[in-house]
Amino acid sequence: MHEHPARVVVFLTDASLDVTLPDGTTRRVERKAETVEAVPPTRHQVKNASTKPFEAVEIELKAPTSARPAGDALAEDPKHVTLVLETDRVRVLRTRVAPGDSTPMHGHGERVTVILSGGRMKTTGEDGTSRETDMAKGDVGIASPTRHTAANVAKTLHDAITVELKPAATAPKP
Repeated sequence: MHEHPARVVVFLTDASLDVTLPDGTTRRVERKAETVEAVPPTRHQVKNASTKPFEAVEIELKAPTSARPAGDALAEDPKHVTLVLETDRVRVLRTRVAPGDSTPMHGHGERVTVILSGGRMKTTGEDGTSRETDMAKGDVGIASPTRHTAANVAKTLHDAITVELKPAATAPKP
């Protein structure tokens, strides 16, 4: 038995789990690879009910961020970015960039990115500085708010889940 604060779970593989709650009730939870869900604070015990290992990335939401987003990737790049889910604490985006394709300049908030299918991406910041990064399925990165373009310089689809943290609400001025 263990507990988590609120979190976002990204399943990298299919999962069949027996989840037992503190009152002793157990339920079977089935998830497909690439499923993303927001989960409230939980105390539970988890057992893999499959004969195969499962992989998932859990992003626990501790304190709200104070960082303001540097743009809105969903509004600025609707060709590549889709909304997966949104809560009062996070906005979860999925970005798919085909081989040889590039995104326009766009911004993000403070975020955690989980790679679903890797390859090599070239990112260029507003200042013109570029870098290329190799990525593999299951890689996880944490980044501050930024604006950039991204070019898929690999021969495979770039597919990633980005969990953007929403800034803490500011109190209204008297």
